[in-house]
Amino acid sequence: MALNDAKIKAAKAMDRPYKLTDSNQLHLYVSTTGQRLWRMNYSVRSSPQGKPKQKTLSFGAYPAVSRSDARKARDKAKDLLRQGYAPPARMR
Repeated sequence: MALNDAKIKAAKAMDRPYKLTDSNQLHLYVSTTGQRLWRMNYSVRSSPQGKPKQKTLSFGAYPAVSRSDARKARDKAKDLLRQGYAPPARMR
């Protein structure tokens, strides 16, 4: 289930960082200080054996980057990955 504004605004700091899943690999990372960051995890093949390596893209902090803008950035990153290009570590 995708995140809505009420769930995002209700996300508070805890003893450990945690993630709130949105959709299609997008999630909101909530730090121990309460900072809310839009991120996306993806895998690339990085070894001769074809073993995948996980990477993380950052799209910016909520509310400066809205849910809609984060989804657009995620879609743009996924488009680049489908074309065989590595997206920059921080997209927007």
